[in-house]
Amino acid sequence: MQVNLPTNLLRSFVAIADTGSIVRATDKIFLTQSALSLQMKRLSEIVQVPLFRREQGTLVLTVSGERLLDLARRILELNDQAVESLDSVGLNGPVRIGIVQDFGDEILSGVLARFIQLNPGAELQIRVGHSREIRELFATHLIDIAVYHSVERDEFTVAPARMVWLGDPRLADRETLPLAFMTKPCLARDCAIAALEGAGRPYQLIVETSNISALRVAVEAGLALTCRSSAFTGHRLPAVELESLSLPTYFIAVMTLPSAHAAITGLAALITEAIENIVSPPFDLATDCPIKETEDA
Repeated sequence: MQVNLPTNLLRSFVAIADTGSIVRATDKIFLTQSALSLQMKRLSEIVQVPLFRREQGTLVLTVSGERLLDLARRILELNDQAVESLDSVGLNGPVRIGIVQDFGDEILSGVLARFIQLNPGAELQIRVGHSREIRELFATHLIDIAVYHSVERDEFTVAPARMVWLGDPRLADRETLPLAFMTKPCLARDCAIAALEGAGRPYQLIVETSNISALRVAVEAGLALTCRSSAFTGHRLPAVELESLSLPTYFIAVMTLPSAHAAITGLAALITEAIENIVSPPFDLATDCPIKETEDA
């Protein structure tokens, strides 16, 4: 009886073997610890031998595990070569995306669903985080597509976006502004605090969270003001004008690994298009100025 070794299990096995820890492997595979543990249990059941043993708190390969590791690398290499040689067909395999938190809801709800319809064999692995984290993951080839914010425009810029104050306009009249921000590092937070301190405007940080949904709830509930791009709220909240507290323009960039499958490059194009539609008002990349609508003659 022939036994098939699923490539997704082999990828997880290699990641755990390379890092020596299921916890550290989650950063490479983007699955939870429990999911990886179940995968390794399943793989051991398929090959019917133990693959790891625990030694002083670290997972160490058994003799059988060491033999499988070399074969797994060769299997995955051949698998990836086969997929890359068939650019004309849909993608079958992992697609690793890192995306800054502001765009998570908009991108996840539309573009990725459309991509899966075109590539039903694709396995989406999504990391939503802050810009620095996303760029570091891309630099080490742990993600195929990176969507992030930058203070400077470069060749990967797809749109500029104005930072805006968001929240209940009545809060702007308070002598001490109640504020809600993401935990550091956060580009919007840094820009907002620099503007406040430069203008000598008193403020109080009453909500600090690493969860973008929690931040959105706090702002929509009228607890505090925040500084984000207009994409953060999906245009549900109006921008708040704060005198002498102007904010800079920052930039949205999309990077794709040069060696990426054609379908992944196509997905990056879809994401770029979605971002251009989200940013409001639209901006001219050449001037960083809003594009004015013209009336038909």
